[in-house]
Amino acid sequence: MKELLSYVEDTTDRFAAQAKSPLIRQIHQKVNEVKQNPKMEVEYMTLMQRDRENIELGREEGRQEGVKIALEIIRLHLDGKTEQEIALLLHLRTDDVRQFLVDYEHSRG
Repeated sequence: MKELLSYVEDTTDRFAAQAKSPLIRQIHQKVNEVKQNPKMEVEYMTLMQRDRENIELGREEGRQEGVKIALEIIRLHLDGKTEQEIALLLHLRTDDVRQFLVDYEHSRG
């Protein structure tokens, strides 16, 4: 197992050639076959692009959710709710609500 993890970090011909486990050499042979297959390269690039798009989509959804929470914290604060009440209502940590409100008040001047 240790040698396999080392191979994952150092997927080179040199490492595979000196590996004690025949399984490492077999895996390395398959890795090289996949790398040299044009169809696999296109599929890999397609999957990589899809992953990038999904990551960006997740970031955008996270930003939108963050804005919603920020607006809700401000609304509740302006309604006179305490930091503890806001935290309970929004299922947040009181320290996070407090820090957000400090930053919010500071940004207002």
